[in-house]
Amino acid sequence: MSGNSDSDRMNLNILGLYKSGQKAIRGGSKPVKNFDSASAEIIGAVVLLIFAMFLLQRICLIIRSTSVRFIRSIFKSKTTKHRFQPTRHLDARGYVFLSQANETEHRHIAKQLLGRDLYKSEIVHHINGSKTDNRVWNLCVMDREKHELFHSWLRWKKEKDGRYPSFKDQKRILYKEYNGILLEKFDPKRAS
Repeated sequence: MSGNSDSDRMNLNILGLYKSGQKAIRGGSKPVKNFDSASAEIIGAVVLLIFAMFLLQRICLIIRSTSVRFIRSIFKSKTTKHRFQPTRHLDARGYVFLSQANETEHRHIAKQLLGRDLYKSEIVHHINGSKTDNRVWNLCVMDREKHELFHSWLRWKKEKDGRYPSFKDQKRILYKEYNGILLEKFDPKRAS
């Protein structure tokens, strides 16, 4: 910057240093008499540097928040759907449902052990009455009508004796009187 040219006045005016024909320090009340153009250039450079640092900081904050949101959206869309989605859950009726097989767990187990699809008339009965207990020794495949008859017999037995028959007795009756297939005793070699 040189002397008192118009561009010097404009630069100093932008910086707030040029007031009514005199050069003054911003915020100060007394005008500075020996304020040369080299000092104005240094102050201008410092102010520009501070402003540039401020802008850079704001830009970095915007980039960081945008990239963090973008990364989180990618993370949520990919990992949450597959990694954290349960493959087993309880359906509305209280049975364990397998998401991957798209069917109830007890029916899936029966199909795997029998080596075939279940007929429409077949029911997989939980012997101990717990819908979530899908251990092989607790499952019996039987006809739908016979299943209803078996539950009627269970209710009658409970009213008569005041308790349900033992687990062992239920298995025996399911197998002998209701033609149930006890999955724990099922041998695919004998069935074919």
